Amino acid sequence: MTDSSGKVYLVGAGTGRIEHLTLQAHQLLTQAEVLIYDALVGDALLELTPSACLKSISRQ
Repeated sequence: MTDSSGKVYLVGAGTGRIEHLTLQAHQLLTQAEVLIYDALVGDALLELTPSACLKSISRQ
């Protein structure tokens, strides 16, 4: 087993629109390595993530 560490953040996107995003949430999205999101998140929010960010939509 490898020894890895990291951080997990739960970020509420409010209405899913970029205009309602907090500054801290914006910063976290621009630095994300992995993003799990739901269908309510707008495309503009997803575009904030780095191109290498692994993105997955939650179907639940």
